[in-house]
Amino acid sequence: YGTSRLRDLPAPLSEQDIGKTFQLKIIGYARAENKVEAVVVALVLPDGTLLERGFSENVIPHITVATDGVEEPARANDLLQAGFARIDGPTLDAKLEHTYASSKSVATS
Repeated sequence: YGTSRLRDLPAPLSEQDIGKTFQLKIIGYARAENKVEAVVVALVLPDGTLLERGFSENVIPHITVATDGVEEPARANDLLQAGFARIDGPTLDAKLEHTYASSKSVATS
């Protein structure tokens, strides 16, 4: 998760969750020609409920699977906002790591 301050993690995540493994369910898929490909993911909550929004800085939480090497991975955001196919995909294990690798600009003061 890309943030300069751990307290900025969106609910239901918290600083205490760094290093923990969570499950992400693939719920959608989109591809733009041969330029960019992405899967939409939902966070699987402890009770099994799927949280589809709000746990990522992306409006539509996703994993960029591939690009053509020219197209920027951030292009997946536009692709998914234009629409995607809903699918019942597999569940992935994902470890929450703190890194500052964000596509958003950071204001410095």
